Amino acid sequence: MQQKAQLIVTLIHDPKIMVVDEPFSSLDPINTQIVKDILLDKCKEGVAVVLCTHQMFHAEELCSRLVLIDKGKVMLYGGLDEIRHQFAKPEIIIKTGSVLPEKVKGVTDQLPENDHFRLKIENGVSAQAILKELVKQNIILEEFEIAVPSLDEIFIQVVQGGPG
Repeated sequence: MQQKAQLIVTLIHDPKIMVVDEPFSSLDPINTQIVKDILLDKCKEGVAVVLCTHQMFHAEELCSRLVLIDKGKVMLYGGLDEIRHQFAKPEIIIKTGSVLPEKVKGVTDQLPENDHFRLKIENGVSAQAILKELVKQNIILEEFEIAVPSLDEIFIQVVQGGPG
């Protein structure tokens, strides 16, 4: 309730810039959605909304640009798509009811993950080439997507100093 009250007090002043710190803490799913809708509406109205959060899924859903600060130091800054592209690995995620052949041309490794497979792609091989190869081998695909790292994965990699 305190989060909603603080947001209402802020909105009364019709600000051009809003800084919201952990606006979803202690909110149930209904009130979380109400606050998200308010923040998105403010963005559409041209208000600059600065969202401070440790919950990366909220940042993925609401933010177009981000800055990651660790111990007072800017570790990462840029557009969401730009950052994801920077940390993307040559991998594809597929879901199929078919049995995958042991070897797929252009794929270096096949990792089962829950109800799908993560295919690691050879350097220089495109996702389209893998798709063509799977179709050529009569693999029926229910889903096919280029793997994109989550902000949680990127956050951990950047803060722990792993390769980027």
